Amino acid sequence: MILNVRQFISFYILFLPICLSCTSLQPQSNLASSNYEPYYEQPETRTKKKDIYYLNQGNEYILDGLFREAIESYKKALSINKANHHARRNLGIAQLKSKLYQKAQKNLASIEPYFDSDFDTHYFLGEAYRANDNYSQAIFQYQKALTIKPDDPKTLKSLSWSYYNIKYYSEALNTAKKLYRLTPKDSQVIIILSRIFLKTNRQDLALALIKRAKSQASQENIPFYLSVEGDIYSSLKKYNLAINTYKKALSDQPLLPGALLGIGECMLITGQDKLKAISYIERSLRIRPETSEAYYLLGKAYASIDKNKSKRYFNKFKQLASKDPEFIAKISDLEEDGLISVKERPQKNKHKN
Repeated sequence: MILNVRQFISFYILFLPICLSCTSLQPQSNLASSNYEPYYEQPETRTKKKDIYYLNQGNEYILDGLFREAIESYKKALSINKANHHARRNLGIAQLKSKLYQKAQKNLASIEPYFDSDFDTHYFLGEAYRANDNYSQAIFQYQKALTIKPDDPKTLKSLSWSYYNIKYYSEALNTAKKLYRLTPKDSQVIIILSRIFLKTNRQDLALALIKRAKSQASQENIPFYLSVEGDIYSSLKKYNLAINTYKKALSDQPLLPGALLGIGECMLITGQDKLKAISYIERSLRIRPETSEAYYLLGKAYASIDKNKSKRYFNKFKQLASKDPEFIAKISDLEEDGLISVKERPQKNKHKN
């Protein structure tokens, strides 16, 4: 059996390392007959043109999941013919798969005008922008992709999550509802929708959705649902219930960063073993090192233990969260209390008379 390339490449990136706050979901590739339709537009296989030879060689590598080798082949094609737009597009996709997000974005953006009617170009360029936290450009590309395939589930997922990340919850919800109608049993869709409900203070809807999904879920998905359920209980200030729920999630999936962060926060709030709470939060950071909230919690936890370490954590929190409206008040309070560094404003030169 050979992987259907359209399915293989399209599904791999669905939720990059940019995960659903509490979970890291792995999309599944489907197997298809070896008589697949070619994913890439290819000129004739047998040709005297060397750039076409390397283009097709790269396509064969990418079919086999050999992305590093594919990248080298596409680069060889482009060294011979810089105007080989198919090679540059496929290079960008291979770089995206290899987590070379900046390079992927640059190559895919450069050839977008030549593939304006191509769904995959817009979708993968959107994924590259999203991987680089450029959500506005990602949304624009997803919207262009959806004009070509209006009901494509993977694009709707990425679009809804991008709206969520810029806190445009009304559009995130509208997109997620459409997605839920299309794929009501998709675990990723259920988690996206429940997280939007949670952010918009509709905990009852979030909890009902998660419990219903959990009752029908396979064993491998239950820890992810439990992690979200723990977040819901935490938001309702049912901290002990949240802690027990997180523990159930972690018993099957010990490296769920959201559950580790959640249980650590609830333990700090309830005054339980502080060192153990710190251990949970630090473990979550090792898995997902750019979680600004974790640095804030560690800053608070270390305040009575190690003031220098506390200040370092608070400053890291400020660095990561300074552009997030959700954390402006916390940053302001920390500055007023002298717990984080404040940049002095440059004084205007005063001319002597």
